[in-house]
Amino acid sequence: MEEVGRMLGYGREVRIEKGMKDDGAGEVDERPKSVYELITRRMLEELREDIGEVKSRVNALLWLMVGAILMELVMRVFQ
Repeated sequence: MEEVGRMLGYGREVRIEKGMKDDGAGEVDERPKSVYELITRRMLEELREDIGEVKSRVNALLWLMVGAILMELVMRVFQ
């Protein structure tokens, strides 16, 4: 969505440089237009939160494995 905003902003800058009227036609309305869209957006936001939680758990498990491997190496070196 940010890329679209940047492209629209670029178009506005070009219109202003050429002396054209900026009527705001390039504005993107992000408000939901129906109940379906509102529910869909909420579901996507919840999915994003869930994926972020899973990602943090996977990262924690990876760090736990790295720590266990390092601990095993240290114990073998000092025996």
